[in-house]
Amino acid sequence: MNISVENLTKKYGRQIAVDQLSFTATQGEVLGFLGPNGAGKTTSLRMIAGLLKPDSGRVLYGDLDIWDSPREARRFIGYLPETNPLYLEMYVREALAFYGRIHSVSKDQIDRTIERLGLSREAHKQIKQLSKGYRQRVGLAVAILHDPQILILDEPVSGLDPNQLSDIRVLIRELAVNRTIIFSSHILSEVELICDRLLVIHEGQRKAFDSLDTLQAQQDGRQIIVAEMEPAQNPAQLTQIPSVQSCEELGSSRFRLIAQPGQDMRRDLYNWTREHNVTLLESRVEHTSMASLFEKLTQ
Repeated sequence: MNISVENLTKKYGRQIAVDQLSFTATQGEVLGFLGPNGAGKTTSLRMIAGLLKPDSGRVLYGDLDIWDSPREARRFIGYLPETNPLYLEMYVREALAFYGRIHSVSKDQIDRTIERLGLSREAHKQIKQLSKGYRQRVGLAVAILHDPQILILDEPVSGLDPNQLSDIRVLIRELAVNRTIIFSSHILSEVELICDRLLVIHEGQRKAFDSLDTLQAQQDGRQIIVAEMEPAQNPAQLTQIPSVQSCEELGSSRFRLIAQPGQDMRRDLYNWTREHNVTLLESRVEHTSMASLFEKLTQ
């Protein structure tokens, strides 16, 4: 089920928290939702989840306007808020059974969710006895318990150790096969590994919306390729490649090639090495780092 967000706006007095936000998220993808603190991410996610009514604009789940049919819309969504509101006195299995009754979920489905989230050994414990990482798992279990078609995850990997991060990363990718997932996180390395496209907002406005590769290429301004060749070449020879503007020698037969503005060097580089009987051992496009990209888009 796709999500369509159209001109979503929310004001608090004179402050515009979210300003004419529009985007789409499609079934089968994980959309990364990024922005600095105070950018309007959580306000946006709460409106998309149907928990906060916008001043204007609309949110569609498929063809269903969530504010025209709020009760029906909530059947399709699982939401893990940043605050992860759990009943700490409850036991893990008890809590999931409680939420399961709300959604008419079977005991077998509760058991499968406990196993899927790696909570089997913790199921008999009170939630207040769990570490922050395991509380996050319980929150995610609540969000997916009723098998929703849409998942909105606000900081779902906060507090997880490296092993837990890896497990949750795999789970989110598995869940995305037949769902639409919006994933918000300050851990940029996880966004890079998990997400198919990125939506970046700043001061309530959309600043970028595309795949990571495309956004990096746009910010780079021109293509950069790191290449290793055999035998070693003179950098001056490599600048003769039609789309190459300059060449920097990196040592060990490795070079950094910088393209002329608007040019793609890959085909020219391949053809040149064939014509000159040069073996291309490595060729990779070098991009702006995720952190640098985020900084550039939110300044």
